[in-house]
Formats: sequence, C-alpha cells, structure tokens
Amino acid sequence: MLGCGMDKSTIVQAYTAVVIGCFGLLSFKGNKVEEWTPLLIDRHYVEVEQEAGQQTAAVNLSSLGKPGAEVLAKGKALYNQNCMFCHGEKGLGDGAAGAAMNPKPRNFFDTGTWVNGRNYAGLFKTLKSGAGTLMAPYDTLPVEDRIAMIEYIREEFQGSSKVAVTDSELQEMDKLYSLSKGVRSASKIPVPKALEIVATEEAQKVERYRQILELLMSADYLPGQKEFVSIVGNGESAIKILSENQIWKRDSLSLARVVSGSNDNRAFRASAAGLSREDWELMYQFLRTMI
Repeated sequence: MLGCGMDKSTIVQAYTAVVIGCFGLLSFKGNKVEEWTPLLIDRHYVEVEQEAGQQTAAVNLSSLGKPGAEVLAKGKALYNQNCMFCHGEKGLGDGAAGAAMNPKPRNFFDTGTWVNGRNYAGLFKTLKSGAGTLMAPYDTLPVEDRIAMIEYIREEFQGSSKVAVTDSELQEMDKLYSLSKGVRSASKIPVPKALEIVATEEAQKVERYRQILELLMSADYLPGQKEFVSIVGNGESAIKILSENQIWKRDSLSLARVVSGSNDNRAFRASAAGLSREDWELMYQFLRTMI
C-alpha cells in the first residue's frame, strides 16, 4: 500500500519504498548517444484501491481517558476485529493466532515493562508505529478508531491499574501528532498506477536529457563546445548534474565548482582541472546559450 499526497515530490517519496530499481538514461561515449533501458525489479506488494486522502476530525484532548459508553462500544468492536486473534478475548495474550508467536502477544493485565510504556501516549505510539516485534502498526486506521481501541483496552483489561492521563502527556501527544488540529490522511494509489506514473516521469526526463545532449553535440560551430566535449566523461551523469543543479548558471566560477564538486566521478574527466579561466568562460557562455 502506498500513502502519498498527489503533489510530485510526495509521490516520488512514497514510491521509492515500492520501486526498487533504476533507470539508465543516456551514455555519452565519444560522439555517440546510446539508448537507455529502464530496469524495474519486481517486488511483492498488497494491492489497494485508489483513494483520496481524508481529513480526520480534531480530537478533544480533554476527553481522552474519559470514554463514554458509545466510545467503549466502538472500541470493543474494533478490538474484536483487529486485536482479539492475537491478544485474546480477555486481553490475556492467549489468542489463537498468537500461539506460535515469539515473543507472545501482550497480556494487557501485565503491569511490567512495555516497549512503549503502559500510559496513554505509549499505547497510542504502539498502535501508530508498532512495537518492534510482530505487533504491526495500525496507522491506517483513523485516529478516532485507534483512540476507541485504547479506551476499551484501558477500561476493560487494565481497570484500576491503568496509568492516569496527565495534561503534560496530552500536550506532548498533541505536539507529536497534531491531534487537536486534525490530521489529513495520505491518499492511496495502486502500485501499478504508481509504477506507471514513475515510469512516465522518468521517460520524460530521459527524453529531455536526450534532447539537451543532442543539441550540445550538434553545436560544434559555437565557441566553448569543444571545451565542454573534452571534459565530459559520461553524458548521462553530466547532463543530469547540469539539469538538476542550476547553481552553475550564476557565472563561470560557479560552473567550475559544480563540475569539480560533483560526487559522480563518471560525469566529468579529470582534465577539467587543467582548463584555463578563459576556457571556463567560453564553456559557460556556450552552456548558458544552449541550456
């Protein structure tokens, strides 16, 4: 399942957890622009329906730890649906699905050490992020559902041994999770659709780089072109660096810094260090004109 906003930067961040692979762009060898071949490595995934993000209602912090009958009834239903098979109907950690687990599911009556603590904030963190064991996060459930489950667990299984909720604890929770403001859940998008979007974006980027490289290669009549060609080691890397790092457009000194400071040692040849100031200026004027 992918959670993402629909803006480009958020989409790309969300897809990197699913798209494991690389896209070869262009190779610059002599005067030849080689073809690119996208490579995607298959991974198992759970399919989801496309779904727009939803705005979660703001939480009344003062109500936490003071559940009414309606909240407890909702919490019980959610507990039976999501938790009972591991933690058991009575919260003893003896559910059918937990029999083969190591460590065993949490016994909610246990007052010993809990991974995230027995207090309200600790229970909330566990449902949101998991417990580092076989306890999976339930952050896909709406906040109000998770709160109802916590209230039910505290009332039904912990009773008089439950940890009292403090104001400072609630304020810290609000600071971490913006509960009082409400939270917008991320949109969901099916993996094939995500791959399609990423592939389309990469193909467009590749084509743009191809056009830039071909343009630079064909402009051998302009001053500075031969200087540029002489220092390019790999067209893919060189064009990508110049396209994505616009600092070089300030002046010839900035261009020299971008070239020499590149982390990709394939992009530019070591001979770039031997260029004169006049060479850099010629190349700068050439690139500024063409890109």
